[in-house]
Amino acid sequence: MLIQLCLYHAGKQLQGDVINATDRMIQVHADNLHVYYTQHQKVNNYSARLAKMMKINGAIEKGLMERKEQHYIAQVFNVFSVDFTHPEMFEGT
Repeated sequence: MLIQLCLYHAGKQLQGDVINATDRMIQVHADNLHVYYTQHQKVNNYSARLAKMMKINGAIEKGLMERKEQHYIAQVFNVFSVDFTHPEMFEGT
């Protein structure tokens, strides 16, 4: 799921050909995950596990968006706070 998260953000930031390449890589990874569960693990219904992993990604996305909003507000009002420990995480977005 971390691969999906990283590739999604890279494609979103860089657009163009990069987003097409990251989408293809995400699709290849999803296909490989399906093969792993159906052929290697012999599990035909792995939707519950996938839903749990997607919840984790959702929580990470939500945290990133909240920090991005806080960082934007801090820049607008020229406020420095120790709570913003990783401002470089949002540069270029």
